[in-house]
Amino acid sequence: MGIIPGFALCEDICGRAERFFTQVQNHPVTQYIVSGLLFINYYAQQGYTYMYTISRELYYKHLDDRYENLRLSDREEYGEEISTLNYSNHKTNEYVTLKSNSMTFKEHTLNDDVTRDFISSTIHRKNPILSAILSIKDNVLDKEYSLEVNKILEPFLFSGNTIHGTKQFLLYLIHAYYDNLQNDEVELDSCIALEDSGRYSDFSCSLTYITLDDSGVMTIPEMTTTEWTMKLTDTNNIELTIKQKED
Repeated sequence: MGIIPGFALCEDICGRAERFFTQVQNHPVTQYIVSGLLFINYYAQQGYTYMYTISRELYYKHLDDRYENLRLSDREEYGEEISTLNYSNHKTNEYVTLKSNSMTFKEHTLNDDVTRDFISSTIHRKNPILSAILSIKDNVLDKEYSLEVNKILEPFLFSGNTIHGTKQFLLYLIHAYYDNLQNDEVELDSCIALEDSGRYSDFSCSLTYITLDDSGVMTIPEMTTTEWTMKLTDTNNIELTIKQKED
């Protein structure tokens, strides 16, 4: 009797328990205990953060002083000459990758103040392109594809660099896009076959990108017969110049 819910004894026990916990919850002593625990938790976190910062500083100062690295390379990628700068700083968790098809980074070294100023000015730069879509029509198969290439273009968009847009640079963008999908065999099989390079002799392409500046939405038309340059202004806006090729 009283074990099954609905009996008077069970209801009385549940009611008393509910009132007890309500009184405990609202009791000043309980509030003091909770406040004290929150106080201890706050300073414990502050202490942990302080100790972690000091330990990290001591580690990179006395045990690992090679936390900073600069790798430079100039090589042909898919028929396009690309110069690449990779900077990493494990101490500050700062990393940057810059690419160019119009300049080289060979003269840069970590011991050069100009290099350090250059890197520090680009580490926290914002990508001025919100979206960039490459629209391709394969004239052999009579199919159209759309590739999102804003992340591929991002390393090229930094102050002082100019992108030279040519048909060969388009091939670089296409190959780089599919390299990012190398584990997606289904999509690779259903789209342009990269192993058949001869197919690239007959395709049309345009690039549409969106920025936050006054330009808004811009389209570079038939890019296989158009030469164009793209660079950043001092206000981090994109400056596009299109030159129609002569027949």
